[in-house]
Amino acid sequence: MYKRYVLEVEKMGYSCSQPLQQGNNTSEQAEQKIKETTTLLQKKAEAKVCPEDVLQAKAIVGRIDMECPSQAKIVRIFTSSTFTDTKQERNMLMKFAYPKLKEYCRKIGYEFQVVDMRWGIRDEATDDHMTTELCLKELKLCQKLSTGPNFVSLLSHKYGYTPFPRVIESGEFEKIFNNVEDKGAKDLFQKWYRKDDNSVPPAYILLSVSTHISDFLSEDEGKKKMAKNKWWEESQIMQETLSETAKKVFDKETARQYIQSVTETETEEGLKPNMAKDHFLWLNRNIEDIEKQESSYALSRYIECIGPEEKVQRARQMLKELKEDKLKKILDPTKILNYSVKWSATGIDPNSSEEHKRYLESMCDDFVQHMIGMVEKSVAEKEKINDPLIEECLQHIRFCQSKCEGFTGREGTLEKIKSYMTGSGAGGNQPLVLHGTSGTGKTSILAKAAEMVRSWMSTPPVIILRFLGTSPDSSDLMSLLYSICSQIRQVYNLKPLPRTQDIEVQINDFEFIMKESRPHLPLVLILDSLDQLDDTYNARQMTWLLPKLTPTTKVILSTLPEPIYQCFPALQSVITAPENFLDVPVLETSDVKSILNKWLLMRKRKLTDQQQKIILKGFKKCSTPLFLKLSFEESTTWMSFYSLEKTALQSTVRESIEHLFEKLEKMHGKILVSRALSYLTLAHNGASEAELEDILSCDDVVLNDVYMYWTPPVRRLPPLLLVRVRNDLSQYLVERGADGTRVMYWYHRQFTEAAKARYCSDQEQNKVIHSNLADFFNGTWANGTKKPFTTCSGQIGEEDRHVSAQPLKFGEDYNIRALSNLPYHRIKACDEKLLEQQCLANVYFLMSKIGAMPLTATLNDFISAIEAFPENDLIKMIYDSMLLSQKGLVTDPGQIVPQLLGRMEENHVNKEFIDQCRAYPKTFIEPEERILERPGGQLVHCVAAHKSKINMMDITKDGSLVVTGELIRPVQRFVRVTMR
Repeated sequence: MYKRYVLEVEKMGYSCSQPLQQGNNTSEQAEQKIKETTTLLQKKAEAKVCPEDVLQAKAIVGRIDMECPSQAKIVRIFTSSTFTDTKQERNMLMKFAYPKLKEYCRKIGYEFQVVDMRWGIRDEATDDHMTTELCLKELKLCQKLSTGPNFVSLLSHKYGYTPFPRVIESGEFEKIFNNVEDKGAKDLFQKWYRKDDNSVPPAYILLSVSTHISDFLSEDEGKKKMAKNKWWEESQIMQETLSETAKKVFDKETARQYIQSVTETETEEGLKPNMAKDHFLWLNRNIEDIEKQESSYALSRYIECIGPEEKVQRARQMLKELKEDKLKKILDPTKILNYSVKWSATGIDPNSSEEHKRYLESMCDDFVQHMIGMVEKSVAEKEKINDPLIEECLQHIRFCQSKCEGFTGREGTLEKIKSYMTGSGAGGNQPLVLHGTSGTGKTSILAKAAEMVRSWMSTPPVIILRFLGTSPDSSDLMSLLYSICSQIRQVYNLKPLPRTQDIEVQINDFEFIMKESRPHLPLVLILDSLDQLDDTYNARQMTWLLPKLTPTTKVILSTLPEPIYQCFPALQSVITAPENFLDVPVLETSDVKSILNKWLLMRKRKLTDQQQKIILKGFKKCSTPLFLKLSFEESTTWMSFYSLEKTALQSTVRESIEHLFEKLEKMHGKILVSRALSYLTLAHNGASEAELEDILSCDDVVLNDVYMYWTPPVRRLPPLLLVRVRNDLSQYLVERGADGTRVMYWYHRQFTEAAKARYCSDQEQNKVIHSNLADFFNGTWANGTKKPFTTCSGQIGEEDRHVSAQPLKFGEDYNIRALSNLPYHRIKACDEKLLEQQCLANVYFLMSKIGAMPLTATLNDFISAIEAFPENDLIKMIYDSMLLSQKGLVTDPGQIVPQLLGRMEENHVNKEFIDQCRAYPKTFIEPEERILERPGGQLVHCVAAHKSKINMMDITKDGSLVVTGELIRPVQRFVRVTMR
């Protein structure tokens, strides 16, 4: 619902005039209303009122300096537990609870994600000792993004594994080392730790296991086992020495950091102030008689009982302190679910104990009920800012802020932009265009300009900011213009207009609304990456852009210069001032040094002089910000003690990306990385993390490789694996809008091209990838349908993969992702029959897609299908009939059944489809006599785009292309019709 926030200001004691009507904006009264609105908005942004009101007021005028809360519609929980004693609980949650919560969240428009970091860790992943740090990073991400619950603890009787610290601050390490008495232990510390002066402050770093024990990553299982045993022996000696020495030389609080378990570290993070009240849930299982049992291996999986008595008692005491002094004191009792069971010889075993079975079922039911309650409460709180326009503004402000982090230099380009913003020269009444090849830093420059605009201009302006392609409403022209117009109308207190499906009406409103700025409230429109705009409505031809601006309006644009993207040549044809085209220059050496030092400072790193020279020398060979970014990311892994051989850089962006991909494959497994990046690259407009996890969970090539390392509780991809891949690529992925949701995709075109060349060059393999993507969007393996599999050892079976269902509608909302992706991937996979059955000869699919999206989207599916399958008569018949039905379908998508029945002549090819149409459950009229034009006659194509009479027409000599035009004011509107 549209909200006018100036009305809310009235409640604070200010008076406010009524909204202006369109067309009355030239009077003195209108000028006075603009002044009033300006004052009210400024007062509101500064007044001590409801935080939601302040947030909305700042967002609507484009305050880049505001604090932006997360608006992500995600419920993302971090599951914390010790591993061996909670297997049954985690299995039950994954099999029964998580699917219910995923379905519930989907119905209310949210994604449900679970981060369980205890499964599926490869040897390559443990080699670098990064697992604990990744756990905490993922936990913080859950706290940042999740709506409602973000932490679930399964802490019971086991205190858990104490990790060996990967990084120890140099002062503390030296204090520990100097107090180690055992020579053998001292030698081990010298062997495994090296001082890294590149860390800020300096620290000692634990070397990767394979540095001294190369067989740790051996493919020979025998050698690998011996290597693991050796590392375990040496690490245990160091761990015991570290624990004992820390207790001697440090105070209790500092010493505890060296002896506490991973589980306690996670729990402490989850219990931090403002995090636990509404976001933490503890499933507290008590095994009543466990401490009375005799020590055994089976018992040791549930409670510390084997090893030195002092160590056992210390673990039990620390567990008691964690429960009593932290969890029970901080958490609300309603966030602790208590369960009591008795011990059995096999631990928690629902197969042999009816009591344990009932407990697990009850735990699952309670968990689902409490989670839903926590989500409902948080969603209700979040819905206080339930305005899609405000969410859109916040999304782009947040993206702008992220691009300004670490920005430095570019003074010359920013000065030129400032001159345009504050000057009144010949080019001041036309848009300014920033252009440069991919990776030259256009987006960061525009973000910084947006941040500085308010300081440049004498009168604070309204900033309308859109980074195109990063949100659903900035990805296509219709949505973009409606969003911009709505924001401007709200700021200038103009009457809102309803959303239209007529692009001409929307363009007309954009032309009108862009003239509404005033000296008291100037308007700045910043649109980044025009080339990312969907080409629907010929958006990249730029005919919608005003070439002449009012004195109080400024427009800044950016685009790639290559003609293939259409935008730049189109802009050159309408913007006559040559000074309004700014080519992004190469970074100066001084800028490179400043940027590098600022980035290093943000990461708490530095480089040796020799290492910095290596980066500067490489930049001279490839002088783009993207190459500098890739080189910097590589350099953050360089230790001060690294040899020159370990600090070599690649020569080009492409080589740097290839090197990054090679590192990923080595670290996370070639099969997992190649498949994950294939799905991401070939996905239609990107994929969400939840979608990728589901798709990979149905790919048995991936699972067979992953399952070499563990026994799965259910046949799905362990979340940690995808998390690690995404983490290592986070700098080069962007969240963008697609099909009304948020997806991941490559941020730079060079990554897209490199990924296609490396992972998508085999066309037959691509068909498999597209087929798997299509199966996901069809819901082939959802709703409990078991997918067959064959393991590497030849074992045959089938299992439910617990993937998201894909109905055509979620309640009243269409499933745009499925409607958009399913036909695309069936065509790319060459699945002709499935394309017919599920999409183009499926009246339910057609009805849904035409109802949810512009008719052109469906017609484009048919065009692609006919190109792929030219001999398919059924698809051709339906397409020809829809061409003749365009006018009616644009007016009323519900006409599709009578339109198709009235135009298609029944025969053996289309009989099944016609029977399906006649069986459609909604009421429709089918005339007994033929009254509609049928395919095959003189009328081939019904031109539905024109709203007035056609004034002009031309046809190519070969008869394949017809261009028609109509005159609307001074603008010609052309429609291209391809003849078949």
